[in-house]
Amino acid sequence: MQALVLPDKLFFRIGETARILGIKPHVIRYWETEFRSIRPAKSRSGQRVYSRRDVEVLALVRHLLHDLRYTIDGARKVLRERGIEEALGEARKSRQDTGL
Repeated sequence: MQALVLPDKLFFRIGETARILGIKPHVIRYWETEFRSIRPAKSRSGQRVYSRRDVEVLALVRHLLHDLRYTIDGARKVLRERGIEEALGEARKSRQDTGL
């Protein structure tokens, strides 16, 4: 899994999140419909606001779909069987072990 370098802040808007992950905002909105664990907060103006954890979950979904070539159903199954926290922990450990 690629290194995830997040700016030192707590929340991110959808455009910034998309740039960090190297995907388009519409992809993030689609993933929100497919993965229950992706539920951003909304600002007063109705804009999506992602926490650091949300961005990590999105990075994990991106890794499963783009790098490991899982289908949406396959990625959902992995997250359901391992649990989000365990899968995130494995991804963090993988980045540390590889020096990323």
